[in-house]
Amino acid sequence: MRAVYTALMAVFAGALRLASLWNAKARKAVSGRSTQRKQDLDFSAMHGCVWFHCASLGEFEQARPVIEAIRKDQPDTPLLLTFFSPSGYEVRKDYALADAVVYLPLDLPGRMAAFLDRYRPAQAFVVKYEVWPNLFAALEQRGIPVVLFSAIFRPDHRYFQWYGGLFRKALHSCRHIFVQNAQSVELLQSIGLEQVSLVGDTRFDRVSDVAANASRIPMVESFLDGAWTLIAGSSWPKDEQWLSALWAMAPEGWKLIIAPHEVHDTHISSIEQVFPGAVRYSNLSLGSAAGSNVLIIDNIGMLTQLYQYGHVALIGGGFGKGIHNVLEAAVFGMPVAFGPNHKKFQEALDLLAAGGAHALTSPGEVPGEVIAWLNDPHVRAEAGRNAREYVRAGTGATAEIRATLAAE
Repeated sequence: MRAVYTALMAVFAGALRLASLWNAKARKAVSGRSTQRKQDLDFSAMHGCVWFHCASLGEFEQARPVIEAIRKDQPDTPLLLTFFSPSGYEVRKDYALADAVVYLPLDLPGRMAAFLDRYRPAQAFVVKYEVWPNLFAALEQRGIPVVLFSAIFRPDHRYFQWYGGLFRKALHSCRHIFVQNAQSVELLQSIGLEQVSLVGDTRFDRVSDVAANASRIPMVESFLDGAWTLIAGSSWPKDEQWLSALWAMAPEGWKLIIAPHEVHDTHISSIEQVFPGAVRYSNLSLGSAAGSNVLIIDNIGMLTQLYQYGHVALIGGGFGKGIHNVLEAAVFGMPVAFGPNHKKFQEALDLLAAGGAHALTSPGEVPGEVIAWLNDPHVRAEAGRNAREYVRAGTGATAEIRATLAAE
């Protein structure tokens, strides 16, 4: 089975190189890994490091509270951070708390062995889904303990299928697995895993810290001038189609901030066509944009701070592959709406059950519940309290992870 898996990974590596001829993201992934393999540096300063691996930016936000806790407890221990995706690496390659930020090699035995022998981590922390059989086997061979955290499992995952033996073996090599829900505990126990703890999702700790330390954005405050505010976070074109229909029904006096997931000029221009008169943040100055009630954020990195000014939020991605981070908005006590592709996201399901969210069914639908959030301050306030309380109740995973590992 391992030989078949490794052969498939080799095919994937070839396909990625081929895709890099026309796809910018694939090109970054290939060139970045190639450059790292060719580096002839002295890596001895990294030996004995604590290693965190994330797929991309979302997983990094889950890793961040644990990284910060370990950095505080072990300030002199080198820290290695790796990403699989260029979208994570490119944004966080200069992360200040890490001594090195690099790409994880593709899961081929020779590349993984060379990577581990280069950095020689003392411990590995892996976030959520990043279970790579050849990597986990190499870590086990070297006696390097692996902790998987903020993980979540469903019955249809490969670990619980007839063909999932190689992936089950990888899970069994973990020192401990920290999961988000009770179903995950039951599923892992059904395949003989006992080193499992239900602690929740570390993102709750991260968003709570962001909310507690949010920085003011004077130009946004000047634009809003105290108005009720609808915020669309990480939006895609289909989200913006729905947003346009809702905005047409918004009461007088509301303002809208759109922070799209992609900020290239083509996308920004398309938003300007849907919302005539909108102003770009890059063109904003204190006291400017008089008469405009729509602001487009044409940069990356502001969204988590922007939510402090919102009263209702639309979270993008739900009409595509899946919704983006709903907790970043909910922590500020505002109700959140999102598209139909949310069922694989535990926090979205929980927010719906708690009365702090509403799920949309189509880009043309404008449900009465969401309209009520705009028109009725009492309905809006109750839904916002439900959202904030849900996030508050979910904090503490980071402390539980640290306590459990310390006791072992």
